[in-house]
Amino acid sequence: MDITSYTDPQLAELMRLRRRARRKQAQKQMKLYRLEQRGGSKYRWGAADYHRAFVVRAPDAKTARKVAAESAGRWTAEAWTDPKHTTCRQVQQEGPAEVICENYYGT
Repeated sequence: MDITSYTDPQLAELMRLRRRARRKQAQKQMKLYRLEQRGGSKYRWGAADYHRAFVVRAPDAKTARKVAAESAGRWTAEAWTDPKHTTCRQVQQEGPAEVICENYYGT
């Protein structure tokens, strides 16, 4: 339905619902999560060109794992959602200036 076909009360209601949806979204406090490979994991990570860590902004740890899995791609996605293979810790936003995540791999 085109917006010009709404009557004034319908348009007002639509705008009210959109404002409510925006407020609800803003109320979800996003947090930072640091996901890393778990030491001693039996997961076969494969070749040398895979992700070793992620720092993700998400409302909760489950969503952070899902976002990391989507970014990792099909070869290692399942490992990022499984706590047996990866850690997922919330990063505290308060504190001194510091490196949040360093992912260095040298050969």
